[in-house]
Amino acid sequence: MDVLKQVSVGDFLHVNVYTSANKKKISFYVCKALSDIDEDGEVKVVFLRAVTKDAKRFRIEETDISYVDYEDIITILPTPAIVKRGHRIYYEFKTAINIFEK
Repeated sequence: MDVLKQVSVGDFLHVNVYTSANKKKISFYVCKALSDIDEDGEVKVVFLRAVTKDAKRFRIEETDISYVDYEDIITILPTPAIVKRGHRIYYEFKTAINIFEK
């Protein structure tokens, strides 16, 4: 069974996001799954925004919710460490994530 078919709620994902209608321009993002893969092959996600230049620490963009096609999932990321700074919560990965956020 394909490992990506095992996407579960709460998984952190590395995904392709197309920035043009013809799918020629691609951005890479980190997101958190809010649903399993539905019957249309999509996963509801909330996107994260990098807060460090090395792309290891991220924060959730609460209002940036969308659906990602199963085929646009690059990989399921390892579970990051949770870092609390005051009332803010960050997610820190052990290694840098290859992202291109616009």
